[in-house]
Amino acid sequence: MILARVVSAAVSGLLVTAAVHAIGEGPSPRPANVVLITLDTTRADRLSPYGGAVGVMPTLDAWAARGIVFDDATTLAPLTLPAHTSLLTGRTPPDHGVRDNSGALGEDVPTIASALHGAGYRTAAFVSSVVLGTHTGLARGFDVYRDVGVDGVLHRFRRPGSETTDEAVQWLDRNAGAPFFLWLHLYDAHAPIDLPEPFRTTYLNDPYDGALAFMDGQLARIAATLEDRGISDSTAIVVAADHGEALGDHGERGHGIFVYQSVVHVPLVIIWPGVRPGRVRTPVELTDVMPTVLAIEGVARARVDGRPIAPFVRTAYAPARDVYTESMYPRRFGWSDLRSLRAGALKVIDAPRPELYDLAVDPGEAHNLIGERRAEAEALLRRLRALSDGAGGGALATASADTARALRSLGYLATPARGMPALLPDPKDMIADYNVLEAQRPRRPGSDDRDDR
Repeated sequence: MILARVVSAAVSGLLVTAAVHAIGEGPSPRPANVVLITLDTTRADRLSPYGGAVGVMPTLDAWAARGIVFDDATTLAPLTLPAHTSLLTGRTPPDHGVRDNSGALGEDVPTIASALHGAGYRTAAFVSSVVLGTHTGLARGFDVYRDVGVDGVLHRFRRPGSETTDEAVQWLDRNAGAPFFLWLHLYDAHAPIDLPEPFRTTYLNDPYDGALAFMDGQLARIAATLEDRGISDSTAIVVAADHGEALGDHGERGHGIFVYQSVVHVPLVIIWPGVRPGRVRTPVELTDVMPTVLAIEGVARARVDGRPIAPFVRTAYAPARDVYTESMYPRRFGWSDLRSLRAGALKVIDAPRPELYDLAVDPGEAHNLIGERRAEAEALLRRLRALSDGAGGGALATASADTARALRSLGYLATPARGMPALLPDPKDMIADYNVLEAQRPRRPGSDDRDDR
């Protein structure tokens, strides 16, 4: 059963009037081209449009100043492949079936690329990690799909964004004369961070911000290419992260285990020529990107779980809805998976020891209200479990030998743990053990064949 988009009766009256008035009454003529840029492992609150330091990503800041900033965008999973699959298909992980980084998209699920390709667009993707390789099924609909392999043979597991952007710029130079859809994926903020000079020295004490600055340099190259080719005014740009990075919050150093806001709140900025800049405060999800882009371009879409984001389709109002996120990754260690549901400011996490947070007063999710507001928590848990039960548990995929080796090199276990007990441990109780495991993982910086995260 498909995980439906459930509208909460308690919050269905909330409207996005402020966003509509800031942006305008409706869209300008559609752009001829779309550039989608995904910034892997990019935490929203480290970016200045979301309260982070000014100047780390000046190109993104400039785009945000003339585009639409979505204040409250959420990923469907804190892992690269399921999050990107949701973004590119408009469907939730229980719907499209890719539950962690070793999955693959079924042939019957259309993507934004297949829809635009069918409408006559030239399509190309340039990705920086084996996690998004051609084996994932995401290449469907792309005329060109360049990952870290050569002629279909895996020879490394990731590459710097400058190299990926080189290929994207070259493709733009050859294809800027016809409507196109270009997807550029940058992986530089994903651990282990290995920066070139001068970023390595400049950001010696904060390599994460250094990686953000390095990726911004690639955004600047895309912006310059669009300008030089005279197509800036006819190109829509979508910038999103697949997930954030915990950076120590709740004891998690990276991402993938927990579903707290530090890893599920993601930046989302859309630059749409001819539309006044503004901010959208209503919660949105990565599943909304596909239907929004297709609505902008006037292209028919298949069934999706996401919705076109007001006001891009001349919709003056949009009700808030429940926001779903899951992490199946803990199951690979024999621990319980985690699923969360947000309704307004309240967020429940279904775990062996459930959690409830009021994000309006506790954005850092420091005070679990489960004991104080049990009735509200139980109501949300019932809604969440109804969605989860209807969607099914979802078996974790078994990767091929080459993919398994690659995923291990990036810190992801490639096969589910065996002999799981009926009552699985709570990841909150296991995060210290996980950190010890990660610290013991061999690391060989500078090698193409890394055995590290």
